[in-house]
Amino acid sequence: MANTEYFDRYLSQIDQPTYAKAISETTDTFYEKILDEFDWVSFRQCLMYGDVQSGKTSHVLGIIGRAFDEGIRFALFLTSDNTRLVDQTFERILGAFPSVSVCNGNDDLRFRSTVKNHKNDQPVLVVLNKNKAVLNRWKKIFETTSAIHGKPLLIIDDEADAASLNAKVNQGQQTAINKVLEEIRNFAPSCIYLQVTGTPQANLLQAKLDGWRPDSILSFGPGDSYIGGTQLFNDIPNPNVRGFASGEHAESKTLNDAIVTFLITSALLKDLGESGCNMLIHNSRQREFHDSAAETVEDAISEFRKTLDTEETKALISNIWKSELQPLCKLNNSVDSIVELLHDFLQNTEPKTVIVNSDNKIEEDDALKTGFNVVIGGDSLGRGLTIPKLQTVFYSRTSKSPQADTLWQHARMFGYDRRLEFLRIFMPGDVLKTFHEVHKGNEAIKRQLSNNPNIDEINIDLDSSVRPTRRTVLNNDYLKTLVGGVNYFSTDPVVPDMKNLDEILDKFSTQDTDLKISTRQVSTILKQFEADHNDFPLKAFIGILSDRLNKNPADQSWLFIRRGRKVKQGTGSLLSENDRKSGDAITLDPVLTLYRIDQSLGWSSSPIWVPNLKLPNGSLFYRSIE
Repeated sequence: MANTEYFDRYLSQIDQPTYAKAISETTDTFYEKILDEFDWVSFRQCLMYGDVQSGKTSHVLGIIGRAFDEGIRFALFLTSDNTRLVDQTFERILGAFPSVSVCNGNDDLRFRSTVKNHKNDQPVLVVLNKNKAVLNRWKKIFETTSAIHGKPLLIIDDEADAASLNAKVNQGQQTAINKVLEEIRNFAPSCIYLQVTGTPQANLLQAKLDGWRPDSILSFGPGDSYIGGTQLFNDIPNPNVRGFASGEHAESKTLNDAIVTFLITSALLKDLGESGCNMLIHNSRQREFHDSAAETVEDAISEFRKTLDTEETKALISNIWKSELQPLCKLNNSVDSIVELLHDFLQNTEPKTVIVNSDNKIEEDDALKTGFNVVIGGDSLGRGLTIPKLQTVFYSRTSKSPQADTLWQHARMFGYDRRLEFLRIFMPGDVLKTFHEVHKGNEAIKRQLSNNPNIDEINIDLDSSVRPTRRTVLNNDYLKTLVGGVNYFSTDPVVPDMKNLDEILDKFSTQDTDLKISTRQVSTILKQFEADHNDFPLKAFIGILSDRLNKNPADQSWLFIRRGRKVKQGTGSLLSENDRKSGDAITLDPVLTLYRIDQSLGWSSSPIWVPNLKLPNGSLFYRSIE
């Protein structure tokens, strides 16, 4: 390993020892998996996966420092097409690496001068937003300078699952940003392309031949104080999250409850010395709904002020305090003391409504760090926007076909500076269930990564009501979807050691039998077969069973053994009607049915065992195949 001048200088700026340790561990893993094996003449593509709003940029800066220490002298940092985010990223990098020549999208003259008079030992880093015009202009700059030609290149693609992927892959075309990124990375004789995201579904399902599928994965866990899916959506219901019924009346009533909850929370936190507290309302992607929500909030706060001393309002405060907030925060305040705090708060503080959408953008990064604000918006409340001190969330946006990655990017309640004992989330019941299902799918990805980091064996496991990502970026010819509740059998299996498989199955029974056995045993039985992956994807099936075992080592599945069957190879169905009905009656566990065919009926050998697998109902398993 080379010296660690740039990395050490950056790490010295981190004043939290546990955080610095986590960054060091991530950087060491990157060095071991990527940098140490990099041959300086090839192209490597690595996926860096961390939870939404868990501090990925801080870890990325550590990786950049280590890459500079190892001799890479040119890096490109790509951000979302958001001017505020570009400026924020530029300032962070400039502060992290003061001796590096850091340029933004408007620094083309300085960049040309730097490259022309470049000292070989000074790294250059360019921060660009993923905008077609910006990238094309800089592609021409790279073409007309010697900055990249003949030199290894490090590309950091933040939110790499968004604009970077080709959304015309099924049309035989290429989107403009995807095309120019491909051209830029091809300028260099060697390149490490780091795809950074908190929602990796689209990246994991890329087809290899399209050139954007990562060849390795680097993942890291959040810090100890992080609040995310595990705390909020692992078990539902829970004290932090309230689901409400669908319908306009229920939504209107719950929104009013959420506003009152925010006011009580703000009054308490201000009394405890906090300088600010924020609420988020994510109700629609349409701007007119944002204006309407802002009016509703302002009217509700005004009415609350006027009626604060009425019995009806005191009853509402009492209900919210005693049934929801007090059990969370464990404070001993009486209802009367809460009313007094609210009087003081509303007399001395003016909560603000802040609309964030394409017409109304937050220009200053510190705009929400102080004061008491209700932030309202839709799509603009996703990637790239961190809402500090967020304690109350009202999320009512619905979708007929929810996507796991998009939904999870809406989870702005995740982060480090929230106080879990005051955090309250309000959602329609069906939306809450969807968040729960997406969380389970994300945890399945993490378990697979921790136990088997081979990207070719990763499955995306989701409830049938949720898609992993937008269809346009996935090559349909190389996307395999396995549906829970459907019978999959091999039309032409091979059993390399028939005698061994017979001995294994005879230990269970020499007769026809239905048994509930360990999922480990089912996995071992499946490993006795070989089959074309387009016909019977054994690796995918074994990976799915392995994830069940990672979640629960005592997991069980069903084994149906049937002997002396007479089924011709090439028939459209393997199972008899009775066996199909028996398997269909089992909905929560995998069912492996094995037919022993003794006669020569067109199969690869005689005798032969033919497998049929049915996965648990209600789930979809996605996988990229070649």
